[in-house]
Amino acid sequence: MRFWAALIDTILAFLLTALLASSAGWFFAERAAVTFRVYSPDTYWNGPIPLMLGAVSPLSYGLAFAVIVALACEGMWGASVGKILTRRTVVKSSGGAPSRRRSWLRFALKTSPWWVFCLALMSGRWEWATFSGIVGLWALLDLASALVFRHHLWHDRISGTRVVVRPNPGFNSRAA
Repeated sequence: MRFWAALIDTILAFLLTALLASSAGWFFAERAAVTFRVYSPDTYWNGPIPLMLGAVSPLSYGLAFAVIVALACEGMWGASVGKILTRRTVVKSSGGAPSRRRSWLRFALKTSPWWVFCLALMSGRWEWATFSGIVGLWALLDLASALVFRHHLWHDRISGTRVVVRPNPGFNSRAA
């Protein structure tokens, strides 16, 4: 079921990306052109590839910002929109509701590849963009490992949280 929650969050992020493309998308796309020195004589970013990427850059660069916005509700409410719709919630590893600080730590860790990429574009540091890619790759490998070996994801392990199914308040297990 976490898959469906993630799919809902991904769809929400793409919808936000489409809505924000004309503002945040263009802002980050322009910063990317500066960061990666597109069309500078001393870079590989010349020719048809940057031209093709430029056609979708407001969407692709705006996606990083939209993911952060879409998942920010996890830090505020303890569950993303996808988790709310699939009756999932985040709890402490020992049970019980996580503190606001623990929820925001989990959010910051979960979205770290995305916000580091946004910071890289805003600051013009390609090294940070590279670091963002490495962290994102590590997160994907951890996700694949979690699916195979059934362990908690890295942001859950570090923040001391886990995702559980919310009980249905209208269901009485003794009456069934």
